[in-house]
Amino acid sequence: MLYLAKLINLKLGSEILLENGNKGNVIINSHIKKAFDETKDYLYPIPVQELQLNRNLKQNPGWGN
Repeated sequence: MLYLAKLINLKLGSEILLENGNKGNVIINSHIKKAFDETKDYLYPIPVQELQLNRNLKQNPGWGN
């Protein structure tokens, strides 16, 4: 298995938030709220190259075109 670590620069005195109170994953951007959008998050967007190759394809709902 390959694990990648990302270096995080924290200033002394920075508040570190965890997902489950005092344990869990570190929350990096606490100002960004995660939310599931039922109108678009069930399907990934179809890549533009695929849409250009096959004009009969329609982009998945919520992803434009």
